[in-house]
Amino acid sequence: MLHACFFYNNSEEPIEDARKQVYVAIENLKACCLLLGTETEEHVRMHDLVRDFAIQRASSKEYGFMVKAGMGLKKWPMGNESFEGCTTISLMGNKLAELPEGLACPQLKVLLLEVDHGLNVPERFFEGMREIEVLSLKEGCLSLQSLELSTKLQSLVLIRCGCKDLIWLRKLQRLKILVFKRGLSIEELPDEIGELKGLRLLDVTGCERLRRIPVNLIGRLKKLEELLTGDIRG
Repeated sequence: MLHACFFYNNSEEPIEDARKQVYVAIENLKACCLLLGTETEEHVRMHDLVRDFAIQRASSKEYGFMVKAGMGLKKWPMGNESFEGCTTISLMGNKLAELPEGLACPQLKVLLLEVDHGLNVPERFFEGMREIEVLSLKEGCLSLQSLELSTKLQSLVLIRCGCKDLIWLRKLQRLKILVFKRGLSIEELPDEIGELKGLRLLDVTGCERLRRIPVNLIGRLKKLEELLTGDIRG
């Protein structure tokens, strides 16, 4: 289950308050049997019938969701589908071995994507996604330069994802959430992160080679509320 703070977009509300609201909503859904508990507090389950109904409802023109998570997909689901009306696309739990060079998704706000470990995300893949606010990418390799037109991006979550051209972080001035969970192959965080004046949460847990976060970098992040570092020595 993606952490609640990944979808945080309120410029005034503290992250911890937003997180508590999500947990309360989850407990209410569990009380109504729309969500089911698991052995851990970090995960929930959903009955297949409830999931199918939720996806069908969310996929209507009113909401514009496209959810094909955990279906073992190797290619982007093209077919006869149009993505111009999509506001949310979830392809987590797949191993996409190829992606389109570009897509027209002018209304897309949220993209959750899992690809094959060796896949390089095409440079022009995000050009038609200029309204995107939340991007979660698991595996593969991403050049941050490909996000230069995604100026409304607020949450960037990279999980076991190789990341190139970190200098392009400075273009993402609306970022509030930045997560590098494993895969960042540098020993020191780049100075460009210090230019993200609106950043609220920085998570670099699991980045094994990362050894140092410059003190002057953190000091420049005046709105930073949470810094998650794991075993990093600063």
